[in-house]
Amino acid sequence: SVIKAGHVVIVETATDTYKPMPVEGEAYAALPSGHAYAGVVVCSQPADKPFVGIMYDGEMNDVACPYPVEGIKAAMKTALPKLTFMHD
Repeated sequence: SVIKAGHVVIVETATDTYKPMPVEGEAYAALPSGHAYAGVVVCSQPADKPFVGIMYDGEMNDVACPYPVEGIKAAMKTALPKLTFMHD
């Protein structure tokens, strides 16, 4: 019901459509074919009004993400080199 701050955002490259990264259980699923990492949600928003700010340059607390990023962190670092992962 809510797209939480820190959720990974992807973009469908053919249509330039931005979407939340899919989740499987308690972790991010694999990056869908034809998609690229776009950044992370800056501020939580209701899912029925998914107009979120996306951060692609700066520091993010990877421990505070709604789902663990360990499985996708290396690919995100390659796709978003200006996004730095830090934690308390």
